[in-house]
Amino acid sequence: MGTQGLGPSKQETATNISLAGVYFETEQGEGYSVNEVLTTSVAIPESQSRVFPFRRVAGRGRVVRVHELPQQEGASRTKRFGVALEFGEDIIALTALPTG
Repeated sequence: MGTQGLGPSKQETATNISLAGVYFETEQGEGYSVNEVLTTSVAIPESQSRVFPFRRVAGRGRVVRVHELPQQEGASRTKRFGVALEFGEDIIALTALPTG
């Protein structure tokens, strides 16, 4: 998943996606603010092509939640955050991947 506001582009891995929004976990939680509007592009892996009727979702989304995740036992001390993004009305579901 790629997101871009006014700052640099970020790559994250989504753990839950629908046409309403996406949820992902990141070590960059401080980089997201509630109500921040981002331009986003989410690619659906080939292995999930039977589950989703689309291959990519692109458009604007609004950050609706940022929360620190509990530290997992035995994991590194790096903080992890969960981020929920609500897609805007201009979201587009694409059925084919771009070529090139």
